[in-house]
Amino acid sequence: MGRSRDQAGSGLEQDHGRRGAGGRRVWEKTIERERRFRRDAVALLRAVEGLNAAGQLAQVVEAVRAGARELLRGEQATIRCSPDPGGTAESPVMLTLETWSLEARKAIWLENAHGIQDLALPALADGSVPGAAVATPLFHSGRPCGVIAIYFQSPRLFTRADERLLQNFMGPASAALERAAGGAREETAA
Repeated sequence: MGRSRDQAGSGLEQDHGRRGAGGRRVWEKTIERERRFRRDAVALLRAVEGLNAAGQLAQVVEAVRAGARELLRGEQATIRCSPDPGGTAESPVMLTLETWSLEARKAIWLENAHGIQDLALPALADGSVPGAAVATPLFHSGRPCGVIAIYFQSPRLFTRADERLLQNFMGPASAALERAAGGAREETAA
């Protein structure tokens, strides 16, 4: 019986050693996840602070563009505050990510933008075509009033955390744009 206790004891110790190593991996993943969460929370706070500090419409537009680009670590961001009218009869209408997002009234996430045929994407600062992109409409009183698009150098995977970050930023961004546009209208009327 003493021998079986020794064997059982050593088996527990061996099992405990495996669990300990696995526990460390779980702990490291938990810490990494917490660091990402904190980094994202701080980035969102800074982006919203930038919106709140901006007063003029041009400053707010730039704060929205910079905030969205920094939140998702993109190369370039554009804002179109109102949809462009359709193309003329002489020129065919090109599908853009912005018009796609506005027509769908939702965010469009392209992890590999090269895989979408007939999609017109703007060139990045270095002249290359974006590898990934996301666009989401801006709403005013429940109606789309514009769209923001973020472009990335190479294809990438978007996570639920990316989706939450952008969604959490769009509410304050839309409110700031609405506030600044209202202020601009009041200044023009005065």
